[in-house]
This record gives sequence, C-alpha cells and structure tokens, in this order.
Amino acid sequence: MVLKSNQEHPIQEFPVVRGRFEVFPDRITFSSLIKACANQAALGQGIQLHAQAVKVNLDRDPFVFSVYVDMYGKCGLLDDSTQVFHEIANPTEVAWNSLLVVLALHGLNYFHSMEKTYGIVPRDEHYSCVIDLLGRAGRLTEAEEFINSMPIPPNAFGWCSFLEASRIHGDKKRGKLAAEKLMQLEPENIGGHVLKAESLVEGFIDQKPELLWKKCYR
Repeated sequence: MVLKSNQEHPIQEFPVVRGRFEVFPDRITFSSLIKACANQAALGQGIQLHAQAVKVNLDRDPFVFSVYVDMYGKCGLLDDSTQVFHEIANPTEVAWNSLLVVLALHGLNYFHSMEKTYGIVPRDEHYSCVIDLLGRAGRLTEAEEFINSMPIPPNAFGWCSFLEASRIHGDKKRGKLAAEKLMQLEPENIGGHVLKAESLVEGFIDQKPELLWKKCYR
C-alpha cells in the first residue's frame, strides 16, 4: 500500500512514511520516488526530491543520478537531463540506457515537429535517424511500428540500424526481417559506405554475410 501511495503522491507521502516507520532514505527509496515523478511528469516534486537527496549525500550516487537523467528527460528538460548525465563520474550501463531513452524520446518529438510546426517534409535520412535512435535505446517495438508507418520504405542505413539494434538486444525475429529487407535493396541505390555485416547478420538469415557488405553504411 505504501508503494501505491508513493506512486500517486511521492513527495507528499515521503515525510509521512519516513516519520511513521523511521525509514532511512537510501538510494532505493529515492530512486523509486523519483521514478514515480518521472512516470507522472511531476517536475516540481522531482526537484524537491533532488534537494532531499543532496541533504543526505545521495546526489552523487550513480544509481540515483541515472534516475534523474530519466526524470528530467521525461519532464521535457533535455538540457538538464544531459547535464546530470555528464556530471556522473563513471556512467553505468543503466545511466547510458536512461540517456538513450531520453534522446530517443526527444528525437521523436523533434521529428514530428518538423512538418507540423515548421512545414519541413522529412526525407529518408530523417526517418533513418529516428530508426537509429529508437534502436539504440532498445525500443525495437516502437522502431518497427515507426518503420511500418513510414510513407517511404527505409533506406539501407535504416535497415542496417534496425539490424544492428536487433543483434545487440538479441531479437532474432526482427533481425531476420531487417536482414531480409536489406538483401532486397539494389546496390546502386545505397552508396559506397560499408559496415562489417558478418557480425550483424550472424544467426539471422541463411545468406552469405559478404552480400550485405555493400548494403550497410553509416
């Protein structure tokens, strides 16, 4: 019941719980409360929790830092989110994942604003950048949904990004799809840059990896 209350009103419940049950605010306590603020975009409460963390010397904890990266990013403060990340002495995998998710979130928002706000029609390279952002953040389902919603088919860079992300996150089904789509592209349409596709395609498709060399580029 306490966890449910914290998710609904984290900063209001925290002093009550701490006083009633003599709960010492450790890294897990703060991380849970800050996550609740991030999920509800409760920026004011998150800032108050940040101040509380400073008082108990947890503001430099890498684990707590990672949650602040997520919280500020989800509250729309990309600059603050990246600033917090750069203040981490030795960013952990969790911190990097938090940053990538934030960048993917804001990248997608910027992409949608291109046409709606500024009247700029996205080109294939813009679509490919979004696929790359979502893939690097591990949001493969969203990346696939984005691909399916595109008015134009992804170019080689888009499929290579999706293939690489699928390999990194162990998604063989989507990796096989990306490899198959990549094999269908005409070499003259994709430029001369190459990427070692052997490592990307391994286990995804029954084709000679060297056939993908000319199709992947950065």
